[in-house]
Amino acid sequence: MSSPKRVVQTCVLKVHTCCVGCQKKIRKVLLKIDGMSFYLCIV
Repeated sequence: MSSPKRVVQTCVLKVHTCCVGCQKKIRKVLLKIDGMSFYLCIV
């Protein structure tokens, strides 16, 4: 019996941030999502 395959899903969020503090808050929330393993922030 084989194990279920993991499905990789990509989601792009475009969020306006005004400062580094906002970016840190967004990062904190994203990393709390179950299954989240990677995020990329482009300024």
